[in-house]
Amino acid sequence: MTILFVDLEHDHLQNDPTLWELSRARLMQIKYRLEEISGDPCLIIRYDQITPDRVSELTPRALAVSGCYSDYIHYDPASLAGLRAVFKQVTTPIIGFCAGMQLMAETYGAKLAPIGFLAPGEPDPTAEGNFPAHVPGMIQERGFLPIEICAPEHPLVAGLPTTPIVFQAHYWELKNLPEGFQTLAYSPTTPIQIIAHRTLPLFGTQFHTEQYDDENPDGRKILENFFKHAIMSFRGAERRGIPDVVSIPLTMPVFFAFTKPRWVCLRWFDYGFLYPDLPAPTFRAAWARAP
Repeated sequence: MTILFVDLEHDHLQNDPTLWELSRARLMQIKYRLEEISGDPCLIIRYDQITPDRVSELTPRALAVSGCYSDYIHYDPASLAGLRAVFKQVTTPIIGFCAGMQLMAETYGAKLAPIGFLAPGEPDPTAEGNFPAHVPGMIQERGFLPIEICAPEHPLVAGLPTTPIVFQAHYWELKNLPEGFQTLAYSPTTPIQIIAHRTLPLFGTQFHTEQYDDENPDGRKILENFFKHAIMSFRGAERRGIPDVVSIPLTMPVFFAFTKPRWVCLRWFDYGFLYPDLPAPTFRAAWARAP
């Protein structure tokens, strides 16, 4: 099995060779980090080359979507259609980083806009930080900063301190929570910092979870939780030949007569611990045609 990593950066960034080279170096760093944490090889794919059919062909065990330096004004909406379809036709756990989360949430109806403008004469605390792609005059979050966990019971944030330190690099934010999602963390500047869908394996962080270091390892912990809980819960459902995943209440007998001949139940999945808002107890079963 593989991890599929979607590169969301636009070719427009090549107009700034320094930022372009930095983005390519970070892309490879993230690839190696995803491989180390997941234990699986990681395949990088461009954002305009991914579609639900391509995901079905590659059968990844999970999918991660990168952030980007480029503003969305540079993107042809048609070039993002395939990725948006992947967000809507979920067949594998997905996590989005920064702009990757924003695109996921926007696909589900969230409004995306700049955090806001600095008032005249208001000091910019990020101006002296030598941060790449700093935007003068805008309110923004840059560097390692604290966030507040507001849903500590969710497995994605298990084992984190109440105020983890994560790497921020954005001046856009979600202005509302999309339907079906919940907020797991916030900051005074940006109220929506981590999102998780209530019934689907969709997750996102406004910050760069993948950018961590030895002094600030909380981003790595979130990735470990993602691969441990989301992927382990979904494992088996992406096998070749499995045409569907269906929800079945626990009250139904485990052994029963199948109405479709030559179909067998491969495995049961307990989603109760990962999606607490599902009617409990709720299980999922993966089906495949018997030989």
